[in-house]
Amino acid sequence: MTDHRTLEEELSLPPKVAILCLLKIGQREHLEELAKGHLRFRRLSFYSEMESQEQPYHDKNEGTVGVLQAEYVKFLISFGGEQVEVSRDTGLLDQVIVQELRTRMVFCLHAIHTGEWTFREFDVDVVPEFRRSLQVPKSMGNHGDHAWVLTDCQQFRARLLEAVRRRNLGLQGRLVRYVDFTATHGYVPSDIRGFVKSAEYREEREYRIQLDTGGTVVTVRPRTS
Repeated sequence: MTDHRTLEEELSLPPKVAILCLLKIGQREHLEELAKGHLRFRRLSFYSEMESQEQPYHDKNEGTVGVLQAEYVKFLISFGGEQVEVSRDTGLLDQVIVQELRTRMVFCLHAIHTGEWTFREFDVDVVPEFRRSLQVPKSMGNHGDHAWVLTDCQQFRARLLEAVRRRNLGLQGRLVRYVDFTATHGYVPSDIRGFVKSAEYREEREYRIQLDTGGTVVTVRPRTS
């Protein structure tokens, strides 16, 4: 049996980075609306269920709250009075992904932050390398051909909080955590659900703003041979 690190362990320490600025990358007409204060939120389910899966923001595992490795899973399914066991021995592959697609609405930004350099001592010789680490990955160009740059994050957050409170909605804003789903097992802590994605999207360096309007839909998606 493989020794997997638990998700609780993986996510126990929050990232300690300095966010230098936030970018919204998209089409010009959408960003012009954003500059006027019109934020376009999407439901989490939009990103996992969208028809065009070629879009860069499609993520079938969006809203993941649990990653259960096949070797630890066994459950029964009833068909016409008969029970069928599903486990790795009977063909269950990889992981069982548990998703919680609440009626939360999300607004996604790209964060330029200090990452692994935050507490690292370095001299002038590696400054070019540090600068390269701050560059927006080329893959983000697939999200649009224009960028809206937000430098006063505190003012932006204050205005957003004021607007949300007037409507009695919940609000969270934080960096998304990226996890290798093949190397971890368990459940995402409740306070950061909606802010965990597969490591394959690591280049997005997403800062997510999430509205909570209540209501929950839980789905379990096993893969079998």
